[in-house]
Amino acid sequence: MNKFLYLAVTLLVVSCGGGGGNSGPNVVSSQSSSSSSSSSTDNSSTSSSSNNSSTDSSTDSTSDSSQLQLTDARFTSNSSFTCGPIIEKENEFRYCWEENITLLSVGTDYSATILEPLTVTFDGLAETIPEFSYAESLYKDYGIILSDEGGVSWTKEYSYALYEMIKRLGLNFNGETFDYRGDALPYSKWTLTDDLVVDDISITDSVDGTSPGGGRFVNLTTQVFTNAIPRMATVDGKKGRYFSNRLHHAVLRFVTDNGEDSGKVNEILKNRYGVSVSIPDYVALTGEQASRFQAFKGWELIAIMSMFEEMPPGMHKIDGLNYLVRRLDGTFDPTTTAPAIAYSGAGYIIFMEHAFVGTSLDYLHRLILHEKAHFLWSKVFDDNLLSDWVALGGWTHSCVDGTNPCDIKDYFNVQEGWTTSKQTEFVSAYAHGKNPNEDMAESISYFIVNPDALKSRAMGKYEFIRDRIMQGTIYISTLSDQFTFKVYNLYPDYVYPGKIKRLEVIVTGAPNEKKSGSVTIELHALDNYLEGAKYAYTRIYSEADTSFDIYLYPVEGYTTTGKDADGNDVNIGTVLRGTFELAANVKKGFWSPRQISVTDQVGNTRNEGVNDFGFRMFVNSLNEDITPPKYIANSATLAKGTAIKDGLDVQTITATWQVEEELMLGTSNQCFGALNDDNAGTYAFQRYGDALSNSDCKVVWFMPDYMPSGNYYLNYIVTRDLAKNRTGTYFRGPAGLDYGRIMNEDSINTDEPAPQVNLTTLNPDTNHPELDINSISISATPTNPSAPNGETVVNISFRVRDDISGYGLGSLYLRDPQGLVTQFYHYPEGGSSLAATADGGAWKDHVASYTLPVGSAPGTWGLIEMTVIDKAENFKYHNFTEIVSFVVDE
Repeated sequence: MNKFLYLAVTLLVVSCGGGGGNSGPNVVSSQSSSSSSSSSTDNSSTSSSSNNSSTDSSTDSTSDSSQLQLTDARFTSNSSFTCGPIIEKENEFRYCWEENITLLSVGTDYSATILEPLTVTFDGLAETIPEFSYAESLYKDYGIILSDEGGVSWTKEYSYALYEMIKRLGLNFNGETFDYRGDALPYSKWTLTDDLVVDDISITDSVDGTSPGGGRFVNLTTQVFTNAIPRMATVDGKKGRYFSNRLHHAVLRFVTDNGEDSGKVNEILKNRYGVSVSIPDYVALTGEQASRFQAFKGWELIAIMSMFEEMPPGMHKIDGLNYLVRRLDGTFDPTTTAPAIAYSGAGYIIFMEHAFVGTSLDYLHRLILHEKAHFLWSKVFDDNLLSDWVALGGWTHSCVDGTNPCDIKDYFNVQEGWTTSKQTEFVSAYAHGKNPNEDMAESISYFIVNPDALKSRAMGKYEFIRDRIMQGTIYISTLSDQFTFKVYNLYPDYVYPGKIKRLEVIVTGAPNEKKSGSVTIELHALDNYLEGAKYAYTRIYSEADTSFDIYLYPVEGYTTTGKDADGNDVNIGTVLRGTFELAANVKKGFWSPRQISVTDQVGNTRNEGVNDFGFRMFVNSLNEDITPPKYIANSATLAKGTAIKDGLDVQTITATWQVEEELMLGTSNQCFGALNDDNAGTYAFQRYGDALSNSDCKVVWFMPDYMPSGNYYLNYIVTRDLAKNRTGTYFRGPAGLDYGRIMNEDSINTDEPAPQVNLTTLNPDTNHPELDINSISISATPTNPSAPNGETVVNISFRVRDDISGYGLGSLYLRDPQGLVTQFYHYPEGGSSLAATADGGAWKDHVASYTLPVGSAPGTWGLIEMTVIDKAENFKYHNFTEIVSFVVDE
């Protein structure tokens, strides 16, 4: 067979064999044999021939050829090859097939479908979804439209990271049988910016709100993507994955509406962390009535979920940790003033208001992790690990005969009776002063939030947690360059104050008189400056557990190293003294401290326990009083009034109540009251007041026109007497007030109804001040540049605006290379006056200055946090750190 002819036929069959439609073929075939056949249908024709002769022959095939050459103009081809009549040749078989193109259905599949970008309507405008897969998935699954209108373009990497992070939350909004986009989760349009954004994300409603055709505008800083996708890295010679949850925290705010969507919040808490904030029965769980509790505020839940997420996945859910409980604003636990308590036996963690107010996010984040770590101690860790931790911390229990614990139930969970032989290897005084359980909880919280502080104070504990608990995972707390500055010091002070070598207690006063006293300590020191201290602190307890605090300061032979933030001398010495006064009726007998903490000017602290020093203090009281004041039922009142304060005519709210007390109450700050209003977003307004007599208390709130309007309720009071006895009294507000619908008619209520008044103000302020975080800049100048000694003037420039009452106070936190944190305040001009200073909400420039002390650690410092507070007590925390996780490859 002719080689060319064979190739041509083959190509024709291949190219036409995929022909479309229902058209049949035209076939021509030939076979060199003694027989021949041909067949045809309406849609095809074939031809074949055979001849025993080896000589070519030809026939007239005009009519057949004309039939085969019928074509449709749509399918014309440049090819001249056609299936014509076949001339028989000897010993040759020949076959040719050609489609019948007379049918219009032939050859319609000419090209692939051309895809057009997906276009949707949002806020009345057409929006085009970017042409990469995860952008389309974000819209399909979550109703998210990615837009480049912010000036920064979305990339495949950004869209992938965003999609995966939302998916991690475990909530579904679009499936085969349902579509909740625009309902449970509003449609949203997302833009990017390279600038900083408060909380990394801003969310605003569109013109149409969350109604059909509307949704939310979201602006996200690109900084959340820097460490969002895990990257391979090497840290301390170990390979692993390096990433942060910063993007997670931002999308968590979006999906849960900044924590205000209780349904989504509870679903995430339950599915991802195994806990709930929906308490079915408060009495059964806590032993207290529901009116003493309330719902969490949205941002509080964001903080809790964000910190739970920072823990390793294996610690997200802990069997036995079932509930998170929030006590009513302004109230305290009946047994302690702690900001949060982990009840591992009952299966819940309870948070008080002061866990969230008047503190810092740095502290709050550690507190959340601290309380959850108690459940690791009691529910997860085995006895071998706990024993090794006890030994590492130098802990012993009073119920130990030398080698084995005495017959006490659940030895490791006993809270009292512990002492440690170590003084400096603790990340905080609280960790040192309590027990190994608290020591571990504190250490784990620092390991995640501020690991440098743990490493610089207790490297052995850092390594223990890293290797025995975290399985090699470590955390790094980072700051962007904008918030850092350099400190220079040729003579840094890393030395702890010396040990206490001498202690003296003096108490004077007849049995029926008030007592005056002093405590003096002297420290071991080869160098009075390096081993001296700026102050010492202790709390001294009676046998009835009443107590008082005392600070000791250098009194002789001290060195003045400079000035503090208030312009006072900073003195360092080895002899420190503090004085006190006690009423004539305090508890008779011996009083003693449980710990003395000695601190130098740069924050180096030595904690000494009761086995490290001798202390004896006897108070001889003829008429001791150990009975707390007793509130007289139904004596509490609230009344409105007016007063002149700071030259302003302002409204007042005055609370009064009575107690049964035979001996005189104090005359100042012995009475405390907490007011709550109708607004679930505000916190309690707390004030101290004075005792009017031996049985009457009075507290006054000044309420300028920028304070919130509405009903105010007196939900909690505290009364203290001169003998240091204290009692707290709860009042219940009306059902539904600030309780998140957790009360019902069947609730057990033993507290009397709260007194209440209605206040109307002309210009109520319930919005927090705004801090322009992009405006923050820091300068640091050594006071002695030729021979820097660490003393450095730090100036922090920033802008703030407030819409009504005015910016009243700033709180700033600096962290040194050792992980130690220094806090100071910024007092704006006019900030202490009740007069409004908002100036129409215009931005105002401020400079906060602080002088670091001599001996400050050299290296890179950072501004880790700043809080701004207005005169109506609205506040906003701003934390500038990013927690980066490094998970070692197995």
